[in-house]
Amino acid sequence: MLNSEIQKLAIEKKIAQYRILKDIDGPGIGNSAIEEKEERPESGGIYIYLYGYKYPYKGMPDNASVEQFRIVKKVFLYLFISISNRAVMALLGILYLLPRFLTKKLFHSVVNYFYLLTDWLTYDFLLKPNRYCICVRELYRTFTVIMEKEKDETMKKVIGIARDIVCLFIEQDSAYKFRFQDIMAEVDICKLKNGGWGMVREIQRLIRLMQDREINKWFARQKWGTIEKMMKPAFLAKELRHYIHEFLREVDFNKLKPDEGDWYFDTLRLDYDFGGKTLPERIEERKKMDIENWNKYNFDELAGKFLTEYNTKKGVIKIK
Repeated sequence: MLNSEIQKLAIEKKIAQYRILKDIDGPGIGNSAIEEKEERPESGGIYIYLYGYKYPYKGMPDNASVEQFRIVKKVFLYLFISISNRAVMALLGILYLLPRFLTKKLFHSVVNYFYLLTDWLTYDFLLKPNRYCICVRELYRTFTVIMEKEKDETMKKVIGIARDIVCLFIEQDSAYKFRFQDIMAEVDICKLKNGGWGMVREIQRLIRLMQDREINKWFARQKWGTIEKMMKPAFLAKELRHYIHEFLREVDFNKLKPDEGDWYFDTLRLDYDFGGKTLPERIEERKKMDIENWNKYNFDELAGKFLTEYNTKKGVIKIK
């Protein structure tokens, strides 16, 4: 909803104090929404009901946690980029020639460092597991199952670090949560559950699909292109393939896919072609889903601004 509509709504409803959720339909246009009520059912999750929206927003967006988590993302992104350097990869290969007890101690020290670092950065923002949205609850459950099977205490910490980072990341950063759910609707479950190099190729295909659906092609190359490049040497490690395969065999993919309520909040986002559909196509779907609120709260104007920005990005940013 446009900020001008927010002000009118606040006057109309005589709302003296209210919480505003910014960029609820995606960033860039000065759009927000007023919270009507919050529900935390016994079944789990957090549901934020918004004026002018048919479905509740799943989760509780927190700008402070998103800003803090950017630090975590950069720490691990720069680490992975550094590791993917050929010289560093060669150095890590040499470590395999050292006695097992030395490499184990080194690995243990590195894991402890990142365990303490992520605990410090994320402690104030981690939710209780039952308060995550359905998608993230399933990720949390799967990571926990894998962690409880693991006998090595250091690897338990590694899996715990991955669980807390992935769950907080997807729960709090809506841009990535919606992208993750979007791509989960495209998976070939058999290939992933069968493991081996077929699993690896399917993961690479999904990453390329995400890259293709990004509107900003420079961002797509920098983010998803870099991740795809890092995967090639990383998957040479048999241990990594093993843990990923165990995870994929355990997880319920049906709980990772978007439902109609999730799709509702994808329809006006201009930075990514959700479902492989263009913004004009998704705007028409949103109208049909919620024509009453669409007309009542003047979503035509908001959609028009998104569409102008979308066409500008499509026209300016080209890739061969």
